[in-house]
Amino acid sequence: MKVRQRQIEVLLDQKGEPASFSWSGRREVVAEIIDKWWEGGRWWAGEREMIVYRLLTRRGGLYEIHFHSGEGTWWLARVFD
Repeated sequence: MKVRQRQIEVLLDQKGEPASFSWSGRREVVAEIIDKWWEGGRWWAGEREMIVYRLLTRRGGLYEIHFHSGEGTWWLARVFD
């Protein structure tokens, strides 16, 4: 597993779920949402809630991406080998 913390561009489907995302010049298309959960940020550090997705892509990659609701930004958090 590789830990990444880089902002990414995410395209959503009709339900508002990730359909694809771009990083390192590549577009990854989501084949399946493996898991989804909410995590509260460290309120004492000013962090807000985020939504965490574990995704399987059409190329067979397994990724974890986060949506930071307060900022409206998406982040690539983990790439699983």
